[in-house]
Amino acid sequence: MALFILLIAALCIGIFYFLNKYKKINITYTLKILSIILFSVYLGRLFSDDVFNQTFNLLLVDIDTQVNSMGTWMFSVGMSLWLLMLRWLTVAIILYAILAPYFKIKRVNVTVAFLGTVISLFNIIFFKQNLIAFTGEVQYLSYRSIQFAIESIILFVISIIQLYNWAKSHKTINYKEVLKILGIFIIVMFSVFPQGFLYATIGYYGDIPEDFNMLHIMMILIPILFLIVAYQLMKNKTQEQKNFFIVLIAFAAFFQFFYVKRSGLAGLPLHLCNTAIIIMLFASVFKIRKFFYFNYFANVLGGLIAIILPTISGDINTLDSMGFLFNHWYVFTWP
Repeated sequence: MALFILLIAALCIGIFYFLNKYKKINITYTLKILSIILFSVYLGRLFSDDVFNQTFNLLLVDIDTQVNSMGTWMFSVGMSLWLLMLRWLTVAIILYAILAPYFKIKRVNVTVAFLGTVISLFNIIFFKQNLIAFTGEVQYLSYRSIQFAIESIILFVISIIQLYNWAKSHKTINYKEVLKILGIFIIVMFSVFPQGFLYATIGYYGDIPEDFNMLHIMMILIPILFLIVAYQLMKNKTQEQKNFFIVLIAFAAFFQFFYVKRSGLAGLPLHLCNTAIIIMLFASVFKIRKFFYFNYFANVLGGLIAIILPTISGDINTLDSMGFLFNHWYVFTWP
């Protein structure tokens, strides 16, 4: 299957090269179209269940738990940790790939060109393992298999086109610039931190953030610290970089909110939290002032109340608890 996906990707790249050489297509416009398709396809993964989220305590740190840790493991510890990191890297590079064509920021394009190529190749090589992590079985003609194959192909094609653009410019990258590019990307990765990562690696933390205990106070201080650091980092940047940062956070919030499939009242489109996240995305992408003002009032107030008076009933490391915190951190800080 991996070879077949690579062949399809190579065919797509060949078509792009032919059209660019003989028809002189607009590369930026092409990347914008591909980014929209990538976002649409990624939604198929975002709104689906993920069996791998049940993985618990890979490092056997939580020795007091009553959960049979090894019984939740789908792969060896090494392969599980590798897939956790690969999935984290993939979401971060998809975030970059979707936004890159709309902003003239060289470091973002270079990141997609090099890291995007490597990460998408790893996803294709480990396609079978990824599929097992999604559904618990290997069915190459299933919806999830087809969705992930298309996602991997598009990401690979976008990355190669970005690499082609970089090669055509004949620009070199020095050692310090490489470190800056990697440093920025690592920071961006934390905006889409896998909400099941701590649950999967170390198990339960052993505490619930409530009643202003130390953990609860830390959860309150994190968004405040984020606001201070973000302001200091961005205050001297260009308007283009500031715009990119604002849109990136809105997309990251969207990705994080729908990281877990919701049902019941929480899954309804007009549920307040759902509405706030979606309007954040529309406000940033289409620059709709009325949507922003709604976010400025409803998000800040609602998010602040939720952070101060959280409705978390489970351990801090569980998927539900991490999802609650990430979502309300974003709706509070973004406006």
